Amino acid sequence: MRKSFAVGISAGLLVALAGLAPAQAAVPAASGTASVSVLHAIPGLTLDISVDGRVVIDDFEPGTLLGPLSISAGTHTVDISASNPIELGGSANGSPMVGIALSGSTTVTVAAGRSFTAVAHLTDAGVPTATLFNDDTTPLAAGQGRLTVRHVAAAPAVDVLANGAVAVAGLTNPSQAVLDLPVGTISAVVAAAGTTAPLLGPADVTIAPRTNTVVYAWGSLADGNLALFVQTVRTRAAAPASVSVLHAIPGVVVDVYVDDTKVIDDFEPGTLTKTFRIPAGSYSLAITAADALDASAPVIGPVALTVASGLNYTAVAHLSEAGAPTAALFTNDTSAPGDGQGRLTVRHVAAAPAVDILANGAPAITGLTNPNESVLVLPVGTISAAVAATGTTAALIGPADVDVAANTNTIVYAWGSLADGTLALAVQTVPTK
Repeated sequence: MRKSFAVGISAGLLVALAGLAPAQAAVPAASGTASVSVLHAIPGLTLDISVDGRVVIDDFEPGTLLGPLSISAGTHTVDISASNPIELGGSANGSPMVGIALSGSTTVTVAAGRSFTAVAHLTDAGVPTATLFNDDTTPLAAGQGRLTVRHVAAAPAVDVLANGAVAVAGLTNPSQAVLDLPVGTISAVVAAAGTTAPLLGPADVTIAPRTNTVVYAWGSLADGNLALFVQTVRTRAAAPASVSVLHAIPGVVVDVYVDDTKVIDDFEPGTLTKTFRIPAGSYSLAITAADALDASAPVIGPVALTVASGLNYTAVAHLSEAGAPTAALFTNDTSAPGDGQGRLTVRHVAAAPAVDILANGAPAITGLTNPNESVLVLPVGTISAAVAATGTTAALIGPADVDVAANTNTIVYAWGSLADGTLALAVQTVPTK
């Protein structure tokens, strides 16, 4: 007789039927908890499962999934046992089965913010066991989904074929293989290693965005009850990239287009935009005259720019050393500079030859050329900064007071034109970790 679930277990319990109907697991939301699902993959055996002395589920039937459950991070005691030790399949090697160890132990440790699936299954020799798998929820690239294949069947090594080609070779029990694939549908087959004759399948498996599709091969080859089970786990959203734009070309007002869409109108020289947060990926940047109708005749570009998840960038429209309009993408260092320290970044984006940067009258950076940068970690405080031709101390720009602040990357741009007498400084501050 089925008893009720223990008090404290989530009312949002999901139990999924066996076969190819996917069971959905959520990414852990709370920082102090882990998300744990439990899959019963031992044919012919009904189980009871307790966590920390409390019954989580009894009369747990094969081919069903429990969870996801939100449990506190840390170490927990897990007991997995047959509901009726003398029932068919409830014995191991002819002796009554008292309990099944999870990953070889009665205790397991789960980390905060992570997703796990505990699987009660058979070894390749057909002995009941259990394994704790880490569900990969790391962010996926645009247009990609994740496929995880887990071998938890009483069977020798297998190959997994996707659309007729070997995608995973020699997978053994209780191992897994993880692939990032284009979004779409694949025809999956499980075959004995080195062969193509299906032991399982073919079956259509959907590779979905922001999803780890987990396919289990379970059951027993000798007993003729091999089966597939599909679970889906949401992956974390990729952190956006942070991008600012600096207009460092004197005397010209421009418009800025990204992927043929105007994003900045009547952009004035010496102006730094706010920080835009955009998805990681590749973009086409074009800079046009302010009265242009579209991006078909750019003054600069189109330039292909690629930004990565979670990084901070500044795109700069500026002059080359020879005075030609151009653009550069700089990555802003947001790593922690250390206690009592700040970061100073100097970028040369002016129509001028190599320069030295003087801090409090002494060269701190020498021979900086366009379009390069130099990065220093300095004690917090104020410095008097000047830009001079390399090998000299006569200021071309400055001196100017520059604050080196804690938890901050202070970025100084030397921009404009030496020949035209328009050299100037621009200062940007970017928070660090």
